[in-house]
Amino acid sequence: MLESQKLVRILHMNAIQRLWSTLPFAIALAVLVFLGWGASSALDYPYDGVTRYDPYGVVQEIDLNGPTAGVLQVEDQTLSINGVPWNEARPLYATSNAGDVVQQEVLRVGEQISVGFQLVEPSFEELITRLSPLLVALFFWLVAVGLQAFKPAYEPTTLLFFFFQSTAALLIAGATSSIGPVWTSSLL
Repeated sequence: MLESQKLVRILHMNAIQRLWSTLPFAIALAVLVFLGWGASSALDYPYDGVTRYDPYGVVQEIDLNGPTAGVLQVEDQTLSINGVPWNEARPLYATSNAGDVVQQEVLRVGEQISVGFQLVEPSFEELITRLSPLLVALFFWLVAVGLQAFKPAYEPTTLLFFFFQSTAALLIAGATSSIGPVWTSSLL
């Protein structure tokens, strides 16, 4: 009876060790799916030509070749987008696509006005800007997977693996925080 209990314990330990050894690859798969979703979101999100808002909706910088050039001005405060108040409009164009016309209520020099413009496909430069943190995240992901896959049996690289995977996940969350759902920005 004692021998069978030892055998059960050994089999149980091996199952736990097998589960523990696959956990890093499950985490890597989850981060890779998150990366794919982030890249897809970055590629599909329409471009409005505003390169920087402050947290209160004040336009800080406008692309002179973008669709808002001549429509919005620096220091305009966006009050609402398509009837959705600024503080609830995350992402700004959640249901819009390139080609859609957007109506914004803005406060310009103390006067509330309504402006409209058409969203466009992002330019190549804008896509590079959106995808560059995701490419860095992919690099971190590859380093982590390489460490885990090719580590010597005696080397404790699990901590480095988790560092690189969490760094990749945070880079993805940061890159998608303005174009993705609200939960992506709450990861930061």
